[in-house]
Amino acid sequence: MFCSKCGYNAGDSKFCANCGTPIAQKQTGDAQNTGAGAQYYQDAQPQHSDSDFTKKVKETFEEMTGGKNDDVSFKLTDLWSDIFKKHTTEESDSLLISGTCHTTPSLRELCTEWNRPWIYSRVFLVLIITFGLLSACTYFFGNMLALPGVMFIGALTMPFTLLVLFWETNIPRNISIFRLVIMFFIGGVASLVFTLFLFTFISPGEGGLDYVGATIVGIVEELGKLGVVFLLIRIYDSKYILNGILIGAAVGAGFAAFESAGYALVYGGDLDGIIHNIILRGLLAAGGHIVWAAISGAAVMLAKGDGKADVDVFKSGKFWRLFPVPVVLHAVWDMPFSSIPVLIGLTVLAWVFVLALIRSGMSQVSHLCVEAAKEEGTAD
Repeated sequence: MFCSKCGYNAGDSKFCANCGTPIAQKQTGDAQNTGAGAQYYQDAQPQHSDSDFTKKVKETFEEMTGGKNDDVSFKLTDLWSDIFKKHTTEESDSLLISGTCHTTPSLRELCTEWNRPWIYSRVFLVLIITFGLLSACTYFFGNMLALPGVMFIGALTMPFTLLVLFWETNIPRNISIFRLVIMFFIGGVASLVFTLFLFTFISPGEGGLDYVGATIVGIVEELGKLGVVFLLIRIYDSKYILNGILIGAAVGAGFAAFESAGYALVYGGDLDGIIHNIILRGLLAAGGHIVWAAISGAAVMLAKGDGKADVDVFKSGKFWRLFPVPVVLHAVWDMPFSSIPVLIGLTVLAWVFVLALIRSGMSQVSHLCVEAAKEEGTAD
């Protein structure tokens, strides 16, 4: 007889030796094939359904993103649940000064409770108002001197807002705003330079991108950002998965902002075209370079573990299980069949990975805090 719960062959036993579930006994005579007996016997057979495939997919996904991490409480709504609440100046000041040598908490002082982000919403409001006022200068007063500001602030708004969101999710509070700005500007531009250098060796070709060209762009641009992300992780000797996510997001945000400003200038055309280009790319930025590079940063940290960031990272299976994700997402994003619904789907998929990686980062901090508390208790 087979267990109806796990499919284990229990023989003639009344209980499954594997999971302890009572075994529905096979009926005798005609009852074996009719009525309740037939139902009991059918239920007792090993069940091979889509749930097996779903379970395998879930296990693979968890392996890629660092584990199940059921020990942390995290919901998607936590990302925006606090933005409409009233916050004091003291609250924002205490957050904005964190990350320096004097304000970074020690491991035993870390609060592993989810810090619901809200400052990013204020940053977005400031940037969108600035963008609106600059646009008014050009639309209503015909002042083209404000146009460069329109392009840059418009290109900056969504990437920098998302970057601040990632900064707020960095529970260790060990990266300051000043360092974040450095990584955004220098890291973003350096990744562009590295990408252009790689394109001198392999080019997607002129004109529109075909499937091969889109794949080349996905590989080259993600490698360009990865190189800078890896270097920054090594320079700052980052220790946490959340650090890798944030550093990746900083490089990706800089890359996205400068690229969008360039696209607006080259392909925008007239004023209406420039504004449309800026707004469209700003909306799509939520699923592009920022989250792709954040995934790459997490891949480096998962592969690095407690060791140093060196070339051994790129020999690790943990890295190669995750890094192809942003490459594939980027390549599909640029392919000829790509459309707004496809881009929305790719954005959702990218954030599924990012949120799972944030959860892994929170779990890592939680475990380290527990270990630190145990060591402190032992020392006492």
